[in-house]
Order: sequence, then C-alpha cells, then structure tokens
Amino acid sequence: MNSENLRLAIIQGDLVKVQNFVEMTEGNIEKRFEYKNATVWHIAAIGKEDKHIAVLEWLLHKFRHEITTDVLNQQEENYLTPCHYAAMVGNIKAFQLLVSYGADPTAQNHLHYTPRDLLKKRGYKHLVYQLDNIIAHEKLLQEQVQQAEPTQLEELIQDAALIHSSQNSASHSLSSATQCLFSPLRNLLQRRDKPKSSEREMVTYNKKAL
Repeated sequence: MNSENLRLAIIQGDLVKVQNFVEMTEGNIEKRFEYKNATVWHIAAIGKEDKHIAVLEWLLHKFRHEITTDVLNQQEENYLTPCHYAAMVGNIKAFQLLVSYGADPTAQNHLHYTPRDLLKKRGYKHLVYQLDNIIAHEKLLQEQVQQAEPTQLEELIQDAALIHSSQNSASHSLSSATQCLFSPLRNLLQRRDKPKSSEREMVTYNKKAL
C-alpha cells in the first residue's frame, strides 16, 4: 500500500479508507511521508471538520498503547511538531486531542516558536485563551496525579471527563469525554489496566494449549 494513499485519506477525512489502509499496513504507521518528512500525526492535525477530528480520534485510540510522548512530539523537516501544525491552522480540537495523549503543548521549533506563538502569529488570537486553558489544565492535572492516592484516581477521572465535556460541544457525552483524558492520567490508567507480565504469559500459554 502506497503511504501517499493513507496521507490523502487523512486529508480527505475519509475514516473508512484510513481504517482500511491502516489494516493493510498491519498497524505500522511509523513510516514518514515524503511530504515534508511528516508523520501521520502531523497530517491528522490539520483538518478541522468533524470528519477530520473523527479520523484523528480513531488513530489516537487505535494506537493508544503504542503512542509515547516522543512519537507525538516528532518534528518534520521544518522542525514543527503535530501541535505546531494544529496551531498554524487554528485547530484547537486537534491540539486538545494531541495534548490529551501526551503531546507537548509547549514544544519549540528551531526558532523557539511554541504552538501558542504560531497561533498568535497566524492571527488566531481569539483561540489563544482556549489554548492557555488546555495547557493550564494539563499542568494542574499532572500535579494532581503525582500527588494523588490510588483512591483519588477515580475522582480525577471524573474531573478530567467533565473538563473535556464542557470544552467540547454539548453533543459529546460523558463516556466519549472519558476517551480523551489528559496524558498523565491516561498513562496511569493504561498502566493500571494493562495485564501484568505473568498474566500475559498465562494468556499466551493458554492460547498455545488450545
């Protein structure tokens, strides 16, 4: 499968094609595109229509266990991260999604521009306040997660879900909001929900026995 087809499908916001192409590559989306040496996350951060956001949401959820901060903070040939791409087109929804999965909202390019700087430079001053809120909530939740006792995590989950449901359209339910938790809490939940190595070995053993 030509990776260019995947890039075009993401640009078009064609979720079905994106899903098919990803399956054809057996989940390998680490390869960079010829276009500016960009990653999947750069391209997916551009489109602002609901269909484009749906593609980004699906990709993030599909690869949620493989995604690391380094993956989402990779730079293309102009030293821009996916968050920079989202900021350049005023795509706050994509920016928020990327940050919720671990992207650095304060990353700098080679000229020391952050996504916030590009947002202002491109004339999206009315969106800077929203971006600042996202960064502030991320920082606050990081501090809360670091200090939280295990029994307090469920309360933090609900708080994070409410933050997202209030920032998104009214059509988003609480259940969908919980799929877009901020990165520190998401990482904790993934570690909590991931089977222990002994459990994985037992599952593998049982499958072989069958």
